Amino acid sequence: MFMRPVPLLLAIALVPLLAGCSAAPVSVASNTYPAVPNGYAETVNLFSAEPVAVWVHGHTQLAIVTVGSVDCAPIPTAISAPDAATIAITFVRSPNKPCSVDLSPTTHEFKLPAGVDVTGAVTVALHFDYETPVDYTLEVHD
Repeated sequence: MFMRPVPLLLAIALVPLLAGCSAAPVSVASNTYPAVPNGYAETVNLFSAEPVAVWVHGHTQLAIVTVGSVDCAPIPTAISAPDAATIAITFVRSPNKPCSVDLSPTTHEFKLPAGVDVTGAVTVALHFDYETPVDYTLEVHD
């Protein structure tokens, strides 16, 4: 009795494809940490859980502070500048399980997309690509 090579080869060929389907999302943030940037603690309301946008590193980077489980912070997967006064960022749910039951700030720092004019007012359009999508439009705090 011998094994037929076709099913075995097919199974071997499918393994990399199936592994690719379960890959974790990749963050586009240059830095992520479980805290609020220095000097901005009063701008974050843990109970509203609404994100906050602030300038960091002398207006050279943007920081978005999200509130939620420290173990399952959302992951930013895309950033763009539709125009000189707008930055668009998409977040997806963290694949981490289980999530802690806490309300903690997580800061996501981003290098600015080309073409953003930091000398004027900048609006951030956040899209949380969840089962029920959530969108925010934020002004960046100085």
